[in-house]
Amino acid sequence: MQRTFKSRELAAALAILLAGVGSTQAQTKRDCGGQDKHLWVAACTIIIDDPHTHPKARIKALKFRGAAHHFQGELDAAITDFSAILAIDPNDYEALSDRGLAYQAKGQSDLALADDYKAITVNPKFAFAYFNRGIVEESKGDLAKARHDYDEAIRLKPEFPGFYKKRSQLRLREDDVDGAVADANAGIAITDSDPDLFITRANAYRRQRALDKARADYESALRLEPNASAPYVGRGNVRAMQGDFDGALADYDAAIKLNPKDAGAYLNRATAQSEKGDYTGAAVTSDATVRQWPNDANLYANRGFTRFAAGDFAGATADFQRAGKDVPTNAYVPLWRYLAQARIGGDKDTAVLARDFANVDQSAWPAAVYALYLGKGTPDAVRVAAAAGDPAGKAERECEAAFYLGEFALLNGKRDEAAPLLHEAGDKCPVGFTERYAARGELTRVP
Repeated sequence: MQRTFKSRELAAALAILLAGVGSTQAQTKRDCGGQDKHLWVAACTIIIDDPHTHPKARIKALKFRGAAHHFQGELDAAITDFSAILAIDPNDYEALSDRGLAYQAKGQSDLALADDYKAITVNPKFAFAYFNRGIVEESKGDLAKARHDYDEAIRLKPEFPGFYKKRSQLRLREDDVDGAVADANAGIAITDSDPDLFITRANAYRRQRALDKARADYESALRLEPNASAPYVGRGNVRAMQGDFDGALADYDAAIKLNPKDAGAYLNRATAQSEKGDYTGAAVTSDATVRQWPNDANLYANRGFTRFAAGDFAGATADFQRAGKDVPTNAYVPLWRYLAQARIGGDKDTAVLARDFANVDQSAWPAAVYALYLGKGTPDAVRVAAAAGDPAGKAERECEAAFYLGEFALLNGKRDEAAPLLHEAGDKCPVGFTERYAARGELTRVP
């Protein structure tokens, strides 16, 4: 979180300290809390280490230095500085909140929550403590509590745009897309110089399939921050959804050049290559992604999808087996592993599939596909299940059903039945759906 500290308070606290000192040293000390955060550590250290520094001035300098350490990723040093403040004043709610934020950045959410709760107890009107607590609660999956805290932060400090941005992102997670747009609009009305606000609104527009609006917002973000990778990835996603895969690939390449650690750029690049039918190129991109992040199970699953589309069923099987170890609650990965393994001449391991079926919600999609593959269901039952449930996802479920029914036909040697089903999936599934490009890959092998 970017915080604006109270420079006038700092100036008042340092007034006595600066009186009578040489101009060069005074100017150096004034850099503590100045415009350039990179100067804060050195400048604030001069104040902190001076035995004549007034306690209030020392606290302010510690806050600035702690903030600078956090800004530079030096989280332990930040925690040390905020703890030093609390040793002087255990009820300094700003230091509690800031230390909580540093704990959260380290992944120590319980310590973060403890600091946030105490900060709120000390000062129930301190908006940032609610905001920081909301961030922790959201990271723990408690979206209702997070939403309450973001609401309270906005009520207490409605002029702070960052609060609207975070609540917008939360609303998008909750599928409240209209609410996400409204919050992003509120933030942009306060400031039109935050690229992340435009990216946040663009993501919501993309969910609404308001693609021209989304693209305009990603481009606004690029104008504000031309060296950031995220707007390129976002605009690339829009271009892919519009069928401009060459333009999408150009954007993903630009993102990777700016930030070689942007996993989303690699993932989407592989998807765009698959959409173009360049399965070999997609496999190369997926390999590079897994090499860079070898412990991310989701990346193995994504490479498995790419390998399946390319016809590398042995490689796909290995990837789905690896992914299934770490993401056992993903209902799709076991289905794909089963399909890939069956295609390499291995046994149709229904015992393993049955075990996996026991771990998924059997009342929800794609349970009917499991039942079909296990000999407990019918193709008609799969179609019925796809048509049931949330109307918003009906078209996606129906296109997925076509793919899995096509695969079922292939496994049973009914290639004539498989082809029209795979055509249906390849034509009707949205851009980026694995069933879409996997179906198209299959059609290159099915006469």
